[in-house]
Amino acid sequence: VSWRKGKVVETRIRYKGSRLYLGRLEHAQEAALAYDVASRQLYSDFAGCNLPQKLMTVSICEMTLARLARRREE
Repeated sequence: VSWRKGKVVETRIRYKGSRLYLGRLEHAQEAALAYDVASRQLYSDFAGCNLPQKLMTVSICEMTLARLARRREE
């Protein structure tokens, strides 16, 4: 998770030696949740989450899982 111009937060995760882009979000908490969704999807029981007790919103889950699916197709 890193800040960009215009107060936008960019989220990425490392997986199998590469960095997967998860998207740009307006709030740091949304970016952390997107990272958590990807981490749980990619690493299951070994996921390192930012907010482990926080419930995910449907929109963040859908966005993150769609990006991961597109990335796997490449």
